[in-house]
Amino acid sequence: MGYNSVEPYVRELFEWYAPVSHRLRWPLIILPLIVTACCSVGFLRLNELRIDDPAFVFTPSDARWRRELQTFSDTWPLKETKFLPGKSFEMKRFINVLIKAKDGGNILREPILKEIQMLNQWLMYNISTPTDDRKFNLTYQDLCMSYDWECMANEHIEMLLQRHKVGRVIDLSYPRGGNQV
Repeated sequence: MGYNSVEPYVRELFEWYAPVSHRLRWPLIILPLIVTACCSVGFLRLNELRIDDPAFVFTPSDARWRRELQTFSDTWPLKETKFLPGKSFEMKRFINVLIKAKDGGNILREPILKEIQMLNQWLMYNISTPTDDRKFNLTYQDLCMSYDWECMANEHIEMLLQRHKVGRVIDLSYPRGGNQV
C-alpha cells in the first residue's frame, strides 16, 4: 500500500525553478523592489484618503441613507448656536457615557439618578483637553453644542429626578418601559 506525497512534485518544481532564478537573479531582485516602491506611493496620500467613520467605510457609496443624510443636512444644517439634540444626526464627534447600575437593576431609581447627576456635573466642569498647540485647555463649556450659547446640561436627569411630583403618567424603567396592560 503506497502513500501519495506532494514532495516529489515540489522537488521537481524547485529543480526547474532553481536554474531559471539563478539565470534571472538580478531582475528577480530589482523588479520586486521597483514594484514595491511604485505600490507604496499611495501611502503618501494616506491621511487625505483615511475615513474613520464606519458608516462610510462599510456601506456602498450609492446607499440610500447617504442621500437622505444629505437631504437632512441641507434642510436642517447644524448651527453652532441652535443645537437641538433631537436633530443630532449630523454630529460626527461626540461622547456617550453608558451607565449601568452595579446591582443590574433599574437606573431610574432616585439614588442612582443622583449619582448620575453628580457624574454629569463632574464631567461638565472637571475635564479638559489641551489644544494641538498646547496653548489652551478646552473644557466642556468650550466644546459643547449650544442653543443661544447655552450648553446642554442633560436636563433630562433632573426631569427624571422630579418625575414623582408629576404623578404616574407612564411607567419608566430600564431596560423596558411602558404602561402595564
